[in-house]
Amino acid sequence: MKQIAGIIVFASACLYTPACTPIYRSIQPQRLTYEEGVYSSPDSTVRVSINYHVLEGRRNKIFSNMEKKNNANLVAIKINNLSGRKLNMVQDFVFLTDKNDTIQPLPLETAIKTLTVPITRGKPVDDWGVGGEGNAWEAVKASVILGRAISGSKKAISDLRFATDLEYNYLESITIPPNSTEAGFLVLPVKRATFVKVKLKGQ
Repeated sequence: MKQIAGIIVFASACLYTPACTPIYRSIQPQRLTYEEGVYSSPDSTVRVSINYHVLEGRRNKIFSNMEKKNNANLVAIKINNLSGRKLNMVQDFVFLTDKNDTIQPLPLETAIKTLTVPITRGKPVDDWGVGGEGNAWEAVKASVILGRAISGSKKAISDLRFATDLEYNYLESITIPPNSTEAGFLVLPVKRATFVKVKLKGQ
């Protein structure tokens, strides 16, 4: 009976420890489902759709927890540009909270740090053997090169895969060509699942 009880306790602990957390599985923004009607230009030539719940499931739990802890929200955005002109994420779009406060998506390096590096009193913990300063991407790679115990290696692999996903799919300053559709990620400085408004500047 003690042995069974021990197994149950261990299994329960596994749900909350890096040792038992499944390795992160890459997310392809092109394959996600999106909430339609988030924004449509007056002439309906530009449409924006959003997925506010990208990090769902056991494999993404570690990053979902970081979202909640650091008041950030990883969103997937799909933009249909049928306007006949190029659109730039920085120059042409504005992001607003439900209170109409303007917000800026986090730069890629800050986004990676926000969702992978533990924060203590506002400062990154030296969890990878590197300081909080410097390039986040190099810090993630350093975590793999340094090597860790089995319980830590899953997190290192997950961090590397996750950072790679963000690097290749981040829409921070993307230009959307005419008559095309782009989908990718942004990290917004708002609480997880906070609904935002996206629109073309001047509209």
